[in-house]
Amino acid sequence: FMNAPAPAAPAAAPAPTPAVPPTPSPASDPPAAAATPATPPAAPAAAPGKPADLVNAVAGRPDWASTLDPDTVAAFEAKGWLKRDTTPEAALAAAGKSYRELEARLGKGVLAPPDPADAEALANWDGWKKLGVPDSAEGYELAALKLPDGMQEDTDLDAAIRQAAVGLKLAPFQLQGLRQEFADMQGRRYEQNVAQETAAATAMADTLKAELGPARYHTSMENLMQLGREVAGENWPEAINGVASALGSVDAMRLMIKMANTLAVDRLPSGGLLPSAGADRMNEIRRHPGYRDGAHPENKALNDEMLQLLSAQRAAAG
Repeated sequence: FMNAPAPAAPAAAPAPTPAVPPTPSPASDPPAAAATPATPPAAPAAAPGKPADLVNAVAGRPDWASTLDPDTVAAFEAKGWLKRDTTPEAALAAAGKSYRELEARLGKGVLAPPDPADAEALANWDGWKKLGVPDSAEGYELAALKLPDGMQEDTDLDAAIRQAAVGLKLAPFQLQGLRQEFADMQGRRYEQNVAQETAAATAMADTLKAELGPARYHTSMENLMQLGREVAGENWPEAINGVASALGSVDAMRLMIKMANTLAVDRLPSGGLLPSAGADRMNEIRRHPGYRDGAHPENKALNDEMLQLLSAQRAAAG
């Protein structure tokens, strides 16, 4: 065999013609930019608090207080229900408890009186009974008034006030408060008058003691008491004070002392007080603090005893 010629090498494939990108039309969108690797977003900065929250924080209230109206906020704060750490549930529970207690006090119903223009409906309103308003002045059961020592209650005035209270439909607690307020006002005036009268009596006594001397002053007072007892009986202190007030204090007392001493001298042969078996007791009475203190509880008893001793002494003198 003849050697066959070697096969020819295959022709190389023609190189591909590079694609020409299409020319974008004016109306087409620009090509998208090449994607870049995604990066995690930065943590957002803390947002500043709302103005209401700042106000609540400064006031020591919880943030949820800003959902309440101003009147409710004021009421809850007054009750202590808006502490900084108070939860809405705790505040609601406290408010509910308070309401239940109020409802129980009002007899589980709101006492709403009728229109004041409807006199008949107002007079027959059931609520008066619930408030304890009696049908008559005698139906009021009230506590005794607190009065200063020595001050007597004006029972006629108190009866008139009770009668007026029935017409005004005052509840017992209202009438009691009104009576005590009025009594306190009268008591202050009474104490002022007593203080003024005591100061005036002390000044007058000091003046007379300086003029007469202590011993003669006390003897003169005893003679004056005896004269008052003979003229006015049991009301002799009021009689003497009335004359002194009418004539003008010290001058009146000088005049009455002179009259009392003159009559005492006329009754006693020796012209003065004589020693007697009761002299020691008379000295004890003179030293007793209640003898010259008209407000002292033993004042009247001591003065009555002194007058009895003086009478017995004069009788013994003949």
